Amino acid sequence: MTDDIATKSRVFAAIFILANRMQMLGDAIDPRVTTKQWGVLEAIANAERPDPTLSQIAQMVGTSRQNVKKLVVALSHENLVELRGDPDDGRATRVTMTTECRRHLAARAATERAFLADLFDGIPASVVHGLAEGLAGLLANVSRMEDTSE
Repeated sequence: MTDDIATKSRVFAAIFILANRMQMLGDAIDPRVTTKQWGVLEAIANAERPDPTLSQIAQMVGTSRQNVKKLVVALSHENLVELRGDPDDGRATRVTMTTECRRHLAARAATERAFLADLFDGIPASVVHGLAEGLAGLLANVSRMEDTSE
């Protein structure tokens, strides 16, 4: 198979376009939680250690600590997370999902499932699995490229 730069370029552009359009659709799901905030909550819920720091969340979602802080502060205004200083490191801020947040996410779980089902409607499972593998490969390459640029 030849190295098809035009196809790679189209995929690169499509990822950006899809990300923006999916964000707009996702933002319409819940007036209380944006798609980016949803991603932050997913990162908190799936963190290796409970109550991750802002820096750990930023690393998980691939953005800056400052961007995560803005998202988390907005979530705290909705009483969905609590921010606390780390007792062992005065510079670190830990983020905890509240009971209200867990209830809110549970209440919208069916809506999330329906959104994802609609988003992937008509796409064969084998294509979705291939897409997942391809995106995992791209993420690994991006991580490698970030590591070598530091």
